[in-house]
Amino acid sequence: MVDEVKKSEKNHTLITKLMHTTFALRRKEIISDDLPVAEILDRWPALKMESQICAEFHRITNLNLKNHFFAVLDQHAPRLQSLFRKKAARTGKVSDVLSQLSRNKLISMFDVLLCFSAFLPICMKIPPPSSKPGI
Repeated sequence: MVDEVKKSEKNHTLITKLMHTTFALRRKEIISDDLPVAEILDRWPALKMESQICAEFHRITNLNLKNHFFAVLDQHAPRLQSLFRKKAARTGKVSDVLSQLSRNKLISMFDVLLCFSAFLPICMKIPPPSSKPGI
């Protein structure tokens, strides 16, 4: 499977079949071996693929990851926007994005995700990627 994932022209059907076949082993390793995430991703590189993340989520929960994510995001978006507005008022950052979002009656999920991705590092006090060592 590792070799198939490394190919530039991946056989997605084969990767999906192999991931499905090895699910029990992967689950056992993750639960009982207490491996670091980096080691799990090295051992199962297909878990770096969006399609396989969604498939793995479905295998575990029997839910569609994207649909579930957006449904939960819809539930929490008003509270998150309120939280971000309060934080933006204190920090003076990202307020232009938030004010633009609040003026729109129809807010796309892309707009919300874009706003959250821009604002979460500020709320969590995470340095921007360019200021991290080694990047």
